[in-house]
Amino acid sequence: MVPKLTVITTGGTIATPTGKGEKRLTATDFARDLSDSPKWADVTWKDFLNVPSSSLSPEDVLQLTHLAEEEIQGGADGVVITHGTDVLEETAYLLSLFWTHTQPVILTGAMRSAGSAGADGPRNLTAAIVAAGSRKSLGRGPLVVLNDEIHAASQVTKMHSWAVDTFTSEYGPVGIINQWNEVHYHRRTENRETLPRPSSLNEPVALITAGMGMDETMVDALIAGGFRAMVIEAAGLGSLPPAMQRGLERTALERAIAVVASRCTFGGTVAGRSSKGIIRAGSLSGIKARLKLMVGMSLYGEDREAIGNLFRQQSWKGEPDDRER
Repeated sequence: MVPKLTVITTGGTIATPTGKGEKRLTATDFARDLSDSPKWADVTWKDFLNVPSSSLSPEDVLQLTHLAEEEIQGGADGVVITHGTDVLEETAYLLSLFWTHTQPVILTGAMRSAGSAGADGPRNLTAAIVAAGSRKSLGRGPLVVLNDEIHAASQVTKMHSWAVDTFTSEYGPVGIINQWNEVHYHRRTENRETLPRPSSLNEPVALITAGMGMDETMVDALIAGGFRAMVIEAAGLGSLPPAMQRGLERTALERAIAVVASRCTFGGTVAGRSSKGIIRAGSLSGIKARLKLMVGMSLYGEDREAIGNLFRQQSWKGEPDDRER
């Protein structure tokens, strides 16, 4: 008996044709294009949005999470979401925070436009459907499937602006889909963090990157502009230029919630809060720390202790999660 799945489309490169004036692909188009493929699942196709992923907002992701949840509650065995790759890792991270169901939700996309030579969208979508329909995917939380690799949604990041193998994770994929469409997992993601889902996600949180010789000017400008929270991507384990450090400490103690992440792709900072009131992002990148801070402020307002505790729980992972036995 084939599994029942729902594919929800949101737009992105996977839905973008090569010819000028052509309309973006819809759920109906995807269903037609894959109609001759083997029946890996009984698929229901639904459109949610049809936009570049850079046009999406955290509020859109809340709605998308709710829609995916409705499909599960309606009897779907899993959900696949087609998505633009530019901010896919942000949607994936939020989904990972909010998804509490055993059934899988899998994001996929494409690096090459539909209809172009070597388009990767059809293969990525097929692989995502295969993975979503596999019982091996149950209980693993949200996943990202591209380039025949399966990544934990909480850990994945986009490393290259145009290469098809752009998505990676610090400890590599959690699994693969081989050429025979068999799903194999290498390890689990048991330490995935979940948080209560807020009713809205519209608290403005700034994100800036620190560079050599920068001072407190940018920090002060954000405060003057009305920001109550900010994330600073610092060097290494969280090092800032001295003048910027002093300005951020003053801000963290007196005027706004400040989180410091590492601008390095992997590794992160030591989790927790310094004696100067600055919260450390742990293993989260700057863009993921920003989203977590938005969630924290939606849940707890400007309660620094509660938000600090959220980030203390973000461990600084020095090794992969439990290996598959």
